Amino acid sequence: MIRSGLLFFMGTLAVVAARDSKSTRVECQSPFVGVGGRCLHLEHTFSGTWRAMRKFCQNLGGDLINLADLNFYCDVILYINSLNVPKVSYWIGATDEAAEGSWQ
Repeated sequence: MIRSGLLFFMGTLAVVAARDSKSTRVECQSPFVGVGGRCLHLEHTFSGTWRAMRKFCQNLGGDLINLADLNFYCDVILYINSLNVPKVSYWIGATDEAAEGSWQ
């Protein structure tokens, strides 16, 4: 069984790592915006399964977001809250597909 992880549903987060991981400012090409030193796209238009949304992200040149870094996680939450969008769930990169309850 694939689960969605922690954030909120209906959209997806795509993230492309910044070239300079030490910098908090990064230039991103549309539709991405710089958040916490990485390029992020918050998708509100499309929804689907974890696999479908991961493919959507990969087609944009990114992948589902990895929130293993607490500072980046906080930056993402602040960014989402600043958008004043409805509170919905988002798919993230974590999955327990290989072993139920073992998140990767």
